[in-house]
Amino acid sequence: MGIFLDENFKESVRGKYCLLDNDFLGALFNDNSLFLAMKDLLNDYPFVYDNLTSFEFLRDIYVPSQIVLREKFLSKDLLFPLSDHQEIYTKTQTNALILSKIYAQNNSKLNQKGSASFTDIFLASRLMSLGSKYLLITGNKKDFPNYIFDTKGIITNEEASGALRSYSLLSFDPDKFDKCFKELGGVGN
Repeated sequence: MGIFLDENFKESVRGKYCLLDNDFLGALFNDNSLFLAMKDLLNDYPFVYDNLTSFEFLRDIYVPSQIVLREKFLSKDLLFPLSDHQEIYTKTQTNALILSKIYAQNNSKLNQKGSASFTDIFLASRLMSLGSKYLLITGNKKDFPNYIFDTKGIITNEEASGALRSYSLLSFDPDKFDKCFKELGGVGN
C-alpha cells in the first residue's frame, strides 16, 4: 500500500489549507498510512472540514463505539472544523444557489444528466468564499467541474485490497466562475 502523487502536488499544497470532502475524510479515517503520509506532506497546514462534511462522516453510523472513534478522529490535531455562523451560511447558501444554476445550465449544454449533491454544492460554494489559500480534496471530481474549478494535483492511494483510488486537489477559479455567471444571464440571479 502507498500513495502516489502527480508531479504538481507538493508545489500545489505549499502554504495552502486543504478542505476535505467526505470521501477523502473517510479514506483518512480508514487508512492510517494515508493519514500519516498526508500529514507529512502538509507540514504545518491542517486539513479543514465543513460542518456538512462532518455530518456526512458521522451520519448512518449506529454502533456507539464507531461513533466515538469517528468523533475522536475529527478531534485529531491535523483536522479543524471551519467556523460557521449565520453570515457565513447565508453567503454560502446564496453562492450555492448560483452554482446550482450554473451547473444546470452547463450540464444542459454538455448533455450531462445529474447534478452534484447538496453537500458538494455547498462545499463548492464554501471553497468559493474561502479564497486562494484553500484547496479542496475530493474523490468526486465530477461534482466540481472544470468550467469552474482547476485541478492542481492528483493523489492516488493504493488501498488494502490493491485497488487504486484517486482524489483530486482542486482550486476555485474566479475568472471561470465570472465567465459562467455572465453566461447565466438573467436566470434568477
